Amino acid sequence: MYRPTAGSILFDGRQIAEEPRFASINYGIARTFQNIRLFGGLSVVDNVLIGFNQSSDARICGDDFADAAASKDDAAHFDEAMGLLETFRLAPRAEELAGSLPYGDQRRLEIARALATRPKILLLDEPAAGMNPQEKSS
Repeated sequence: MYRPTAGSILFDGRQIAEEPRFASINYGIARTFQNIRLFGGLSVVDNVLIGFNQSSDARICGDDFADAAASKDDAAHFDEAMGLLETFRLAPRAEELAGSLPYGDQRRLEIARALATRPKILLLDEPAAGMNPQEKSS
């Protein structure tokens, strides 16, 4: 989030301190925020599917091959998204709006979405902040 005033930041052998923040995902770095940043008007599963946008093999070309590749990617990503939701015990709520979830479920959803980017490293900013003891144990 902040540029260092001295020193350097190396990740996977690459100097990343001067890179724009959005580029970090291209290097395999994902993060969550202390304040939840979900797409509340989208479904739970759609929030996870957004994480796969960085790893799609399909490119928008307008030809039949690209359409077939996108369809194959979509099916594989949906299955993987549902697997992540199972891991975080959110699969039964896959079609609900993310903004309607209880706070603890929103936290878990944010982590699932970050994992959908298939990061080499996942940075968690106070992942249990604001959760009650019951939410922390589930």
